[in-house]
Amino acid sequence: MIPAVALTPRGGGGAAVAWMCVACASIYPGGMDDTRQLAERCCNATCPRVIEGTPCGKAVRKSWTHCDDCTSIRQTEHRREADARAYLAAEKVSAEDYDGPAVYFEGGPSGSSMKGDGYYSDVDELIDLLRGNGDEIPEYVWACDTNHPHSDADQIVYSSLEEAYDDATDDVPRSEIRRLQELLNEWWEEQGMKWYSESRTRAVFIPLSMRDPEADEGFEPVFSDPDL
Repeated sequence: MIPAVALTPRGGGGAAVAWMCVACASIYPGGMDDTRQLAERCCNATCPRVIEGTPCGKAVRKSWTHCDDCTSIRQTEHRREADARAYLAAEKVSAEDYDGPAVYFEGGPSGSSMKGDGYYSDVDELIDLLRGNGDEIPEYVWACDTNHPHSDADQIVYSSLEEAYDDATDDVPRSEIRRLQELLNEWWEEQGMKWYSESRTRAVFIPLSMRDPEADEGFEPVFSDPDL
């Protein structure tokens, strides 16, 4: 195995401030043990992720800690963990009571009437598309917030006069800037433009009666916690 060497402050001695790969002279700043491991893996690394008791062993890209496949798996796992934490903290609302403008489901099917991947007009649209593809219906999706375009009059005036003489913006009366802001607000409202963004503060729970209408109507925990 090609080793890594510690780089210390000039004059020698003291703790390492960085590690260097002996093979290619790549330097990894920081004296932590994790940094040393990165330097050691630099030119001869194999993936350490254990799969069913056996290390993966695939080649690892320079400066990476895991191979491409395992990195993708780890990213998916991290996203699921983050989703689970967000779900626990979020306000829950039943899909039957949700009256928001849209819902978001990452990785959902195509065919939505909404613009943007993962956005659906409502839970019913998402369920119909998932059933059409033979896909599993999730326990919850994310609510959405409505966004409208906005232009800031102060910023426009400042940018327009940035190359002018000093304090040029002071010569524009505040009353005129307020009038410009009103005109901008009115113009954007006339355009009727809006879009949606997922809100991880509100989770839309899909009850069993909607996920599987033919299932027995037994006990179902309200707002169960997936992936936990």
